[in-house]
Amino acid sequence: MKKGWILTAVFATFGMFASSQAQDKFGYVEELYVLEQMPEYKQAEKEMKEYADAMKAEIDAKQKDLETKAKAFDVLRNNKETPVSLLETKYKELQDLQKQIGELQQVIQAEYQDRLAKKMNPVYTKVQKAVEDVSKDNGNMFIFRKEALVYQVEENNASDLVIRKLGLTPPTTTVVGRGNLKSSNKIGYFDANVVIPQLPDYKKAESEMAVFRKMLETDLGNKRKMIEKIAGEMQNTPNMPEATRKAKEAEGQKLVQQYQEAEQGFQSKLQEKYLKLMEPLNKQVQDKINEIAKESNYTFIFKMEASLYEPNDANVSDAILKKFGVTPATTNKTGN
Repeated sequence: MKKGWILTAVFATFGMFASSQAQDKFGYVEELYVLEQMPEYKQAEKEMKEYADAMKAEIDAKQKDLETKAKAFDVLRNNKETPVSLLETKYKELQDLQKQIGELQQVIQAEYQDRLAKKMNPVYTKVQKAVEDVSKDNGNMFIFRKEALVYQVEENNASDLVIRKLGLTPPTTTVVGRGNLKSSNKIGYFDANVVIPQLPDYKKAESEMAVFRKMLETDLGNKRKMIEKIAGEMQNTPNMPEATRKAKEAEGQKLVQQYQEAEQGFQSKLQEKYLKLMEPLNKQVQDKINEIAKESNYTFIFKMEASLYEPNDANVSDAILKKFGVTPATTNKTGN
């Protein structure tokens, strides 16, 4: 569930950070952490889960009915005595039921989103008001979503301040020093599109991705050739025994289903493989960012895509590359 509603949008003001960061206060909020302290959020989540479970049970029941009728249809189809008219009727029933399931899924999804908005919007509005109040209490402080940051210090975590403004008590596990907002901040950013492609491990990942893509494409090609081979055999052998024809037909249908499943899962498999390869690399980059932030006393480091304008001297991208022993390809002036 996306929660992009807590944000006093100041990314466009990156250009003023160099002159204002000494006297302005900056904070960030962990949105889910705040929400999970709210009874109305927990109740809404509980009700939405109950609704989702009920709808899933309804869909599962219809899917089971479809599977049962499909098996019964196969029995009829394999019986030489079954009239063609009956087969056509039963086949149409299967198609209609499958269509009904698809339409029901769309209706449920739309209704789920509608219910979700009605239950959650008042909660979001309440939290947004608390965020604004915390900002005003601290002299119109800038407040960011934590997701926009790649590095931050705990003192600037305003989450507990927001929870208290909601009239709630933060968890007893609250970190010492959290919310003691710094009045002096050093802010930087990094560009993942500059850093990541220059790392040696990324080039290895690219090579592995190319091999994996080729493997998936070869698998699809082989399945397609097998389908074409069976279709050709049936077309070019008009006197094929009925038992053999049915066996070929069943084999062809199975292959077509496998091909369709492989084709539909092609992009998702590529994405899954990419994320798996990038996970250790992203961790390495995060470790270097943490090192740079601590060495140079940064309080915030942002992802570049979160800003609309950013000064070159706040860019730590080249510093990250140097931490990896990589000579930056760019000559941009960077922060240190």
